[in-house]
Amino acid sequence: MTGGSRQFVVCLHDVHPGTLPEVLSVFEVLRPLVGAAVSAAVVSKPGGLPWPTGEPASALRRALHQSTDEILWHGLTHRRGRSLDPLSWLIGRSDELAGLPRTQVLDRAREGLETIQAAIGRQVRGTVPPGWRSGYLGELLGELGLSFLVGRCALVTASGQRRALATWSWDAGPVAAAGWMLEWAGSARARGTATPVVVVHPADVKRAFLPRALKRIRQLLDDGRVPVSFEYLAANVERP
Repeated sequence: MTGGSRQFVVCLHDVHPGTLPEVLSVFEVLRPLVGAAVSAAVVSKPGGLPWPTGEPASALRRALHQSTDEILWHGLTHRRGRSLDPLSWLIGRSDELAGLPRTQVLDRAREGLETIQAAIGRQVRGTVPPGWRSGYLGELLGELGLSFLVGRCALVTASGQRRALATWSWDAGPVAAAGWMLEWAGSARARGTATPVVVVHPADVKRAFLPRALKRIRQLLDDGRVPVSFEYLAANVERP
């Protein structure tokens, strides 16, 4: 087993059949670097639409089985309803669970988990809340049969243990230039003992941020770090 200080995670967010072309492009460039050591954060019903049948759903299922270590739940629709929350507005309402009552969070999570586990055929043990805004989700992990929740700054297990994360991400919503701010935030936290996480979004392909993510991954590999899954981190959370 690798020491905790020498690990990092690569995670692809916003995975669903509608982003298949970008997802396949990302897998293609990640494979020579980290193989299948990729965590995929899947949206169950993007835009409220049911998970489709046929292609490209079948192609996505095959790609996920071939190119990922784990599947994470990333929201039912990913989108929040109308809100006066300034942060929600800034990130394009991509924070579905923020502001929802506990019962609605529970219902959405149950429906979302059932959907993607049936569609992909793999067990889901962790979650990345849309926009990293978890609302009541952190309180419901045990009830949902989940082992951990991934935030931007920490991984939290169902038993309440925490592991600090330093996250590089370049998609902050509608304003593409905000990606530079998120990159700086990841670099700032990396000065401590937090485990590095490189997050890629389908939007990074068109916004030309994907090369920035690949550069960061190469730097981490050159530094002797080993790519692992969030599930591995959760299982070894006591290790600094």
